[in-house]
Amino acid sequence: LQSLLSRNKYETPWLENKQYYLWICARNDFDPSNSWSDDVGKGDLDSLQKSIEKLESTQTAAMQKYMEQQMEKMKEDAESRAKNMEAQFEERMKKHMTDQQEWF
Repeated sequence: LQSLLSRNKYETPWLENKQYYLWICARNDFDPSNSWSDDVGKGDLDSLQKSIEKLESTQTAAMQKYMEQQMEKMKEDAESRAKNMEAQFEERMKKHMTDQQEWF
């Protein structure tokens, strides 16, 4: 509410008499060390973009490596289970054949 009451409407003749508002806002917890008033230049934005791209690339590579490791573990587990099932099948078939021979 205070910021609404503190706004000042002004006109600027050099901007075709368009109306603009200047908003003034005061905060009790304002700390100037948490902000800066320097203009951010294109170089700063480019540097930030490169940093973000590098971070994304690093994260993507780490995630890909992790996924490959997990897939390898799953493949090994599936192969182990398949071998176990084959051994159980062979054992049951031998038992079944032995049981069949006892009947004759």
